Amino acid sequence: MDTNSKAKVQSENKKVKAKFIHNHGQKPSLIQITPPMISSTLFHAYPLLLLFDNALANIMWLSDDKCLTFIYLTSIWLTISFFIPIEIEVSYVQPFTEIFRLWLGIISGAFLFLSFMYYVVSLITSLRDTEPPTLDEIVVLLESVLGKLEVLRNELNIWKKLKFSFNGVNEKCSNKRLFCRLFLLGTIFQIIIMRYISPGAYTRFFIIAGLVYHTTSFQATLRLLWRFTPVRNFYYLGIKSFKISNLLPNHLNMKHIIILSQEGAITVPLVEVLPRLLQGKEGEDHIHILQLLLNEKKDNFDNQDLKILEIEIHENQRRWYQSKNWSTNLLPYERQNYSIEVKNTEGTLTMKSCLPTHKLGEEELPDNWHWINDVWDGTDWVYSDSAWREIGQYSSSESFTRSRKWKRRLFHL
Repeated sequence: MDTNSKAKVQSENKKVKAKFIHNHGQKPSLIQITPPMISSTLFHAYPLLLLFDNALANIMWLSDDKCLTFIYLTSIWLTISFFIPIEIEVSYVQPFTEIFRLWLGIISGAFLFLSFMYYVVSLITSLRDTEPPTLDEIVVLLESVLGKLEVLRNELNIWKKLKFSFNGVNEKCSNKRLFCRLFLLGTIFQIIIMRYISPGAYTRFFIIAGLVYHTTSFQATLRLLWRFTPVRNFYYLGIKSFKISNLLPNHLNMKHIIILSQEGAITVPLVEVLPRLLQGKEGEDHIHILQLLLNEKKDNFDNQDLKILEIEIHENQRRWYQSKNWSTNLLPYERQNYSIEVKNTEGTLTMKSCLPTHKLGEEELPDNWHWINDVWDGTDWVYSDSAWREIGQYSSSESFTRSRKWKRRLFHL
């Protein structure tokens, strides 16, 4: 066999020869990459993490034994009643009622304390008799605790919730408006409530409401109430702040839109922009623009400036439950079918309702303002959730709202 034939056979063998991967890049264990001091600290903190995780599970009603959580809740209620007495009218049964209340409070407090001590002793005994936990198990438990704390932190972050502007724009309100909301909800509203209920009942109500907040029944009730439009209107109306847009008409026309959009206008030399304005214009459009320039008697264009303004209109739609079609019927407190972003005196943006684009195009423009584009230029739909937070460019089961922009330019001579 000659040299060429051998080389040909070797090349064919190389083509069909299987190649095996021996090193898969196995991820190192946590023991190898975790410093010994951190491992020792996590190991000694494991019992405390178990106690804390179990306490958070009971508060958030994530425990498997729901009956035991209910017993704890009842005991806490009776213990609170011991420290915060119930106001009753004076009668001949008051001494017996007071004694019975004190007895229930003491028994409930003792039950909670003994239950906690029993759980601690049982936990220590169980950890002593079983194998020590691995570092992976400790890390998983730590992640579980951090996850529960993150949920509670987001729910208790009243400052962040009040700072959100409920106008369908996902903008944050200023510190001045935030202070007004805190003053309204934290002072005036609380004083009104305290006039009708006692401080003891007020305190008990908020403590028990916080303990039962994560129950399935409580969450289901909140979601059922949230389905009613009057409930949403009352909620948003109670925290709605004063805006300059409230002084404007219900539906803005071109005159108001131009006034509110003046800051976005740009000024350019007429000599530079005139060829672009005339580019692509034929027949009547070409003659019309020339006549506008001549009527203004601007023979010398060298020192003349032209103001150009782009109007941006948002078209908004919502998809209601059990309906596959998109509707122009939106909630009263959110952005409407056609809207424009309006800047308040505080610098924040809000959505204000305006006329549809076809009606805006038919309106007579203010003096010296003229359209550059013949028609409105629309973008693709952007889909979002029920709070108008963008999801993507395509419709999905999570998208309940959608919006697109219509743009058209004007110039001012």
